[in-house]
This record gives sequence, C-alpha cells and structure tokens, in this order.
Amino acid sequence: MTFDETNLATLALKNPKDAFHEYKEVQITEFAPNRFRMGIYEDVLSLIDLYDAGQSDTANYMTDLNDALLVISGDIDPDKYSTEDVLKQKDGNILMLESGTDINGNKTNVSAGYIYKQYDVAGVEAYKDRIRADIHEMSMVPDLTDQNFSSNQSGEAMKHKLFGFEQMTSVKQRLFKKGLMRRYRLLFNLRAGINELSNADLNEIKVTFVPNMPKAILEELKALVEAGAEISQETMLGLASFIDSVKDEIERVAEERPSIPKAPDYPEQFGGGGDDILEEEGTGVDPATNRE
Repeated sequence: MTFDETNLATLALKNPKDAFHEYKEVQITEFAPNRFRMGIYEDVLSLIDLYDAGQSDTANYMTDLNDALLVISGDIDPDKYSTEDVLKQKDGNILMLESGTDINGNKTNVSAGYIYKQYDVAGVEAYKDRIRADIHEMSMVPDLTDQNFSSNQSGEAMKHKLFGFEQMTSVKQRLFKKGLMRRYRLLFNLRAGINELSNADLNEIKVTFVPNMPKAILEELKALVEAGAEISQETMLGLASFIDSVKDEIERVAEERPSIPKAPDYPEQFGGGGDDILEEEGTGVDPATNRE
C-alpha cells in the first residue's frame, strides 16, 4: 500500500506481487446452481437429518430387542435351579419354571417376559414416509420409486409431474452455460495473446443440453402416423437403443436385399433408347396408353 505524494487524500492500492498474464481476467469460474448459489439439497437438510434419525432409531430398536432383559416374576425357589440348569435352558431356548405356594398353601403364578422399549411400527414407518415425501416435494425432485410415478401414465401427465424439476433444471443449465462461456473466453484470451485465435470465434460456440428424461416416443409416433406424416427409415432406426450406427445399419440392409436384374438397353433400331412411340402392328394403338 502506497500513498500518492501529490495528493495525500488519494489512496492508491497496489500489490507488489501482481504479475501480468495473458488471461486478462481472474482465472476462477463459478458454476452456480441458482441465483442464491445454493444446492438443491440445502433447503431440505433438516428433513434429511430427521429421516436419518428415524432410520437410526429403527436400527437402535432392533438392537435393544436383541439385548432385552428377561424378567421372571413369581414365587420361585432359586435353590432348585443350578447355574448349569439355567445355561442349558438358555441354549435350548426353553424356560421351565415352577411356582411356589402362598401362605394358604395355594400355588402361585409364575410369568416370564422381556423388558424392552415398545415400538409403534406403523406410526414410525408412516412418519418416515411423510418425511421422505416432503423431501421430494420441497426439493422439486420426483421420487422415481413412487408407485404413482410409473410408466402407465400418459406423457402429458408425466410432464406435469416434472414441471417444477424442469424449471429448476433450466435455471441450472442457463447458469452452467454462463460459466462455460466464461471459461472458453479465458481460453480464447490466452490463445489470442499468441495470435492464434480471437474472441470473435467465441460466438460460434453452441452449448446444447440433452436431458436424460423419459419420453413418450410411442405416443408421438402414433400421432404423426395418424396425421399422415411420413418418417424416414433413418429416423425410425435412430430411435432404437440397440443400433449403434444408423448409417451402417442402412448399408447392411441394402447389402442383404436381393438385387433385381436390370432390363437390357436395346438400340433404337430394335425399339429401345428413343422417345418415339411404337404402335402395334396393324392396329395403330399405342401400347403405353392403349389409345390410337
């Protein structure tokens, strides 16, 4: 940082480590997903944490059930059972209990059971499903595992389900294209410094995005055929996923098609090669039009 001696009120900032480069701009390109510079998952981070906690509680419940404490209640004489007998019952998953007698000489009841946390399976699963649905709804990302999101719906109904997702995708594509163009501009600036390319060629770059989304191709083909449109073999073959090269496939089909022998080209004196119309002998009738 230095001061201008001619005017002390003027403050000049200068970095002594600055060096000239051919990029002419800062070599940092930002690819922002939206104008808020936030990922689509950041708005639903709290819901994701809740869903993870619900799954964790389910796993903890299963562990607690395995480590449940066995309680035997009743009037039992512990002297009748040795440690070896208890271990044998445990290994055999059998519990044999004998009750005692009360002050009136009647046998008392004996019960055995495990103490563990009671788990509402239906309630917890409904809670997790609700959270998962909220995650997809707020992030505008469709749940492809949903039963309602299946292939038996029409193409128009599918477009309505994907409307929010497509709007978000268009914004991301526009900002991503902006970052790409800036990166190419930096590259062209570098090459322009050695007189190989100018920035005018930047206008010739076209960025095309092809979304990998399901399409109702069958419905479109039916609509075109019913409207009387003609579709070339090359276009129809291009719709097949198992054909790698449409051009090679057309050439193979042409090679396998049986060849039709070509009719011989007779000289004009034998009735061929000219435009004169030969009339049938003695009738004066044109064989082509069947008229005189």
